[in-house]
Amino acid sequence: MHYFCYDTAINKEYTLLLLQQSYLAHRCLFEGTKDNQLWDVAPWLFAIGDDIPGLYAHIQADPLASLERATIFESGLDLVSLATYLQEFIYYTEAGKEYFFRFWDAAVMDKYLVSCSPVQLDIIYGEALQAICCAPDAQHIRRYTFRSGKLHSTDLITDTKEIQPLPAAEIAPATETTARKPRKFFID
Repeated sequence: MHYFCYDTAINKEYTLLLLQQSYLAHRCLFEGTKDNQLWDVAPWLFAIGDDIPGLYAHIQADPLASLERATIFESGLDLVSLATYLQEFIYYTEAGKEYFFRFWDAAVMDKYLVSCSPVQLDIIYGEALQAICCAPDAQHIRRYTFRSGKLHSTDLITDTKEIQPLPAAEIAPATETTARKPRKFFID
């Protein structure tokens, strides 16, 4: 099952309302957190099945709609279970100060995944995620999978009728010299 993660802070409420009308199975990722009241800038998770091209074609038919910097998750979990799993990653603390980890923003997730160590990738993918797709815009989607301790990427191009994969690439794991300081929420 594919789940479209929509960032209302970037794309605004108008498109959120269109998505809510088109995809009845949805959930605010801030629901049940201390930021529950921030629905109008929150990330929302929509169960879209395998209809990624249909989603983009339908929403982009409206000139006021925007689907920039979306993240798409592939998971065998149901909507509520996946939302609960993803909520574990919303906040992190650094130097005694709490921050959002904006994994729902494709620009953030795209850069983050390629900088992760295999241990960090194993934590974020866990048993819940088969793939994470970063879609900076409607024409380009980068699909990341984590198999055998390695991150793999495939660039997809969609013409809103079908998705066409480009050759896959294996991404070298982060080394001690290239790895960023691990985020505290990944440490047990």
